[in-house]
Amino acid sequence: FKPTAAHVFAANTLPVVSDSSDGFWRRWLVVDFNRIFTKADAKPGLAEDIVAEELGLIASWLIDAAAVVWKRRHFAETDTIAAQRRAWRGESDTIRQFLLELLEEPGYGFGNATDEDRGDELFVENKVLYQRYQQWAMASGLKTRSKTNLSRELIRIGIPKARKANKRGFKIPTDTERIMH
Repeated sequence: FKPTAAHVFAANTLPVVSDSSDGFWRRWLVVDFNRIFTKADAKPGLAEDIVAEELGLIASWLIDAAAVVWKRRHFAETDTIAAQRRAWRGESDTIRQFLLELLEEPGYGFGNATDEDRGDELFVENKVLYQRYQQWAMASGLKTRSKTNLSRELIRIGIPKARKANKRGFKIPTDTERIMH
């Protein structure tokens, strides 16, 4: 016996999640129901009519679809579903959000950024970066990650570790496109 399950979650907005692993994100299929129904669209008794007139057809359709999924061993993913998941992941990626907001600030959020730092990459010492991240997270109403987790996430999104004058830190790209991809 191999336990498997599929879950359906319905929400008006997708939650911000802290799990950034590919293992978490590859399991989600986000289906956006973006039609807005007004009171004029309401059809009293519609649910009862569907059950009375079409329940057998719907059940047959569901069984056929389940057989296809069972044979394929996974749900099909359309480009729209993939785009919805990418958008949700981007909204949940608080590290990228932090970096993007940081780069919008004068001096990149560091009053002591030198002209040398204003090129393609900005060197930021670990301690200073973490302090600035904690301030940002608190102001944003977010739970802060540990130093280790922050470092791991920076590396995951492609921000390289660096050394400068015997100080350890990261080279943050000043081009926001490099941070987004």
